[in-house]
Amino acid sequence: MAVLTLALVVTVGGATAPPNSAMLRSPTPCQVFLPGETIRFRVVSAGPEARLRALDYDGREVWAAPAAPGDLVLPPLPSGYYRLEWGTGHETRGTSFVVLTDGPAGSPERRPLAVDGATSWLCGPRQWKPVAEMVGRIGMTWIRERLSWGEVQPDKETFSWGKYDTVARELAGAGVRTYQIYHDSPAWTRPGKDTRYPDDLRDVYRFSKAAAKHWAGRVWAWEPWNEPDIGFFDQLSDKYAGIQKAAYLGFKAARGDVPVLTCSLCRGRSGFSDGIFASGIADYADAFNFHTYDPIGHYDQTIRSWVELVEAYGMASRPIWLTEAGVRLEHSGRGLSAEDERVQADFVPRSFGISLANGVDQHFFFVLPHYKEGAIQFGALNRDLSPRPALAAIATAVRLLGEGRFAGRVRAGEGQPEVLVFDNGDELVALAWSESATRVVLPVKTSPARVFDVVGRERQVVAHEGSVELEVTASAQYVVGIDPSFLQRLLPPPRLPGKRQRLDPSKTIVVAYAENAPIDKDRNAYTVQPSEPLTFVIDTYNMDERRSVTGRVRLEPPNVWTTDVGRLDISLGPMGRHVERITIRPTAGVGPAPVQVTVRGEFGGEPIAPSVSYLRMDLTHAEPVARESLGLDAKDGWSSNISSNGTMSVADLPGGGVSFSIRFDEPGDRWAYPAAKLAGIVDWSRWHGIAFEYRLDTDDPGTTGRVQVIEDSGASYISGGLSATRDWRRAVVLFADLGWGSFSTPDPNGRLDLTAVKGLLVGCNTAIDELTLQVRNLELVAYGK
Repeated sequence: MAVLTLALVVTVGGATAPPNSAMLRSPTPCQVFLPGETIRFRVVSAGPEARLRALDYDGREVWAAPAAPGDLVLPPLPSGYYRLEWGTGHETRGTSFVVLTDGPAGSPERRPLAVDGATSWLCGPRQWKPVAEMVGRIGMTWIRERLSWGEVQPDKETFSWGKYDTVARELAGAGVRTYQIYHDSPAWTRPGKDTRYPDDLRDVYRFSKAAAKHWAGRVWAWEPWNEPDIGFFDQLSDKYAGIQKAAYLGFKAARGDVPVLTCSLCRGRSGFSDGIFASGIADYADAFNFHTYDPIGHYDQTIRSWVELVEAYGMASRPIWLTEAGVRLEHSGRGLSAEDERVQADFVPRSFGISLANGVDQHFFFVLPHYKEGAIQFGALNRDLSPRPALAAIATAVRLLGEGRFAGRVRAGEGQPEVLVFDNGDELVALAWSESATRVVLPVKTSPARVFDVVGRERQVVAHEGSVELEVTASAQYVVGIDPSFLQRLLPPPRLPGKRQRLDPSKTIVVAYAENAPIDKDRNAYTVQPSEPLTFVIDTYNMDERRSVTGRVRLEPPNVWTTDVGRLDISLGPMGRHVERITIRPTAGVGPAPVQVTVRGEFGGEPIAPSVSYLRMDLTHAEPVARESLGLDAKDGWSSNISSNGTMSVADLPGGGVSFSIRFDEPGDRWAYPAAKLAGIVDWSRWHGIAFEYRLDTDDPGTTGRVQVIEDSGASYISGGLSATRDWRRAVVLFADLGWGSFSTPDPNGRLDLTAVKGLLVGCNTAIDELTLQVRNLELVAYGK
């Protein structure tokens, strides 16, 4: 990630303002002004014809004057987002500033709206203090940060806290609570190995303990790993569960009062998420933690699936934190367009509101500083720390919603306005919007009622017979002072606020995994051959620094598998470790379902959390018990389906099969998923999956093939990635492995209905300009048990 530095002279699009225009700077942090605070800038230089003017969020001029070097004090302005522009008529440049609303409401101990800052990574050293001060003056209680374990501990005996110390100190000085994470390991913890998984989990324990002790009073919550269900962690759930347990015990050894979250999960409920919970991490986490970049219309289903996960594993009553929620917007060389800035601002209250309405206890917008991933921009600040409208939207939500206690929701059908009501700690506030313009009537306590838009502009609305009538659009509005009688008409909250529980997990942990077996990350399983034995490593630790432990572990192989050793008796001294290797062998035929290997233990007469691994048979060369050709080996069976920045042509292959020539002429999201022409709605419920052969004319690692099956409802279920290959390769895609695509229609039951399939797509996502995809021999397949 880029480290950005502060320009003392306001810049736009990375270029310094031209000599004939004014150059300004403000001592106010990130140019965010408190209510009633003097709006002060310093004009460093100004051409003879330069003029200044202030524009509101709608581009209306609210102030203008000739530019002259020296102090510039604007007249008092109401709360909102503003542009301060200067120029000579030939060229106009500008910066931005925010005037905050009154507030924040309620107690600072209970403010659920926050931001992901990553300040030490995304901001330069001269930016850390103004960012911290700005977050504090907005009234946010929490910020999410980042650190690198490898940077902090370059060797086993050395700790170099460096910039992370400075950022933690600045944030604490501004009254902001830092929530910190890491997702790497130093090279010395895994010498000579291309993995992020340390050789010895006692190193995880010791680092976590040292970090929690060092930052006592400055870091208020910890997360052991960011998004291990995707590429930030290259192993499976069995090994990550060991990291979670070791880190939790280390953090708690230093600071028993500081909450430790689960890792942040980002790909939706999957084999990985269920796998870490099957391995008992619920005993080693004070709160659940996930990310989403789904469209807001999908939040209800997305969050419901996570709530169902924690309910299934006994964490339902603990807090749920959504620690990254952002909107992807394309960023040109000159920055976000004005239209996209509004999209980002409108996203903020809707994302906050729907999240809290679904039972999330703490919500973090991603991300505060200027930050690009490729052509996508996420930040609420510009590169020079001037605010985008999204920052005004964040501040408005924090200050108006305050404690953010969700009180209820108007029952709304499809196409109807969304109305959410919150107790901000002082009074009730309604948050309302609608995809198409419509009117809503809301009861209020007093007239005129205070109504605010997304960037905090206030207007007074006169009530009639105790209610106000508003026109609502896709840009949300806040109505402050809702009459409490309105609560009787609302759907109640779906869950009670989460509460931390007193946990006392075992300090003995076991981690078991298949040694040297290929990893299928998408399916969270080791890929094994039908008749070959497999070596399992059983790694047992005593993370108690004072006491020895004695006990036993036992490996429970899958049904119809055998093992040479069933039980191990183990004695461990303080901080001791025991490693054992056991061979297991399959003794039955090939089936499509994953099988489970569980290692359980008992130490000191008490059971410990298990370690659960999953094995999948390699089906690419296995003979199915039944098969049926889909008849898709000719171009007439397919239609073009490609993103708007590309073109596709279809041709027959000699000997059978189809070739898709794909070309992209513009940047942006690049996907090509040719659609098979099925015979109406089809029933595939008797089949386990689809098998086919494919190849591309590239081995680009950034090009990923996938299969999508679309049910009659319009919900699309998508496979894990198929790697690009220039040689023909057979793929077997099992229906049970497909996950709902958040880009598609929400599915109320969250399951692929194989009795009503209406679409099949086979294609890829890529970043390259041209490629050819070829497929042949598509068939439905079924396997034995």
